[in-house]
Amino acid sequence: MMVSGSITAIVFKTWLREQRCSVLLPPALLILDNARFHQPEVVIKIAAAADHQVLVLPPYSPNFNKIAHNFAALKRILGYAKAPFSGATPKIQIFVPPPY
Repeated sequence: MMVSGSITAIVFKTWLREQRCSVLLPPALLILDNARFHQPEVVIKIAAAADHQVLVLPPYSPNFNKIAHNFAALKRILGYAKAPFSGATPKIQIFVPPPY
């Protein structure tokens, strides 16, 4: 299914019903973030009709996301690094610790 433009609730529901739920082996677990077009009540009904379950993730908060803090620190470093280099791109090594 090719979509030109943004994803809407109608496009998502059509894709879910025709392209995803029809090919998943029941019972499958669908995990949704909080994108507006997901409309959890409708998605749960579509998934339940195909014997699937839906897990809706809690609202996003950068306070609960370790990578958001790392990116904020990286942006600060890059912001400070730009000034002395006058347009040159600094080389910075990034260490991402393994998940716990």
